[in-house]
Amino acid sequence: MYPSLGQANVAALLPEVRARTLVLHRRQIPWLSLEAAGYMASHIPGAELVVLEGASGGYALENAEPVFKAVDDFIREAEAHLGGLTKREVEVLGFVAAGKSNREIAAELSISTNTVDRHISSILKKTGTANRTEAAMYAARRGLVL
Repeated sequence: MYPSLGQANVAALLPEVRARTLVLHRRQIPWLSLEAAGYMASHIPGAELVVLEGASGGYALENAEPVFKAVDDFIREAEAHLGGLTKREVEVLGFVAAGKSNREIAAELSISTNTVDRHISSILKKTGTANRTEAAMYAARRGLVL
């Protein structure tokens, strides 16, 4: 079907993935084993594997409802995972975790340093952290590091 698919090997890159990851796999797909999907999920930090029944690689083409539910659950968990932070606060927190100064964050996001200060204050309060270092650790544990 896709001869080059069997030759692709991204195993060494999997541990480098920093985004929350949902790996969906249909149990009866003939050209990709469940073991391969399990390997992928186990080598991406924090990845979640959801195994679905069926043989179609077009996930929305065969019994789509479990696919939509898995994705919806994953998104809802991600929203809860952020601890009530806004999208902008998550962005700022990612830059904090990357070691950026308030001035650098402000320049990157085209906002004032006062606004960055307010975001960081809100982040510390919402995450229950005392300082930038603790906030960076919070971000790293939740996969929010840029």
